[in-house]
Amino acid sequence: MDLIIIKMVAVYSERHLLYSLDLVYKNYVITE
Repeated sequence: MDLIIIKMVAVYSERHLLYSLDLVYKNYVITE
């Protein structure tokens, strides 16, 4: 049970990080 929760949190964190990097990248490209 605990492993499943840890896996879900890890996947969510990874997606959130990728989404944040994508936003930063887009903003950087727009401002250049």
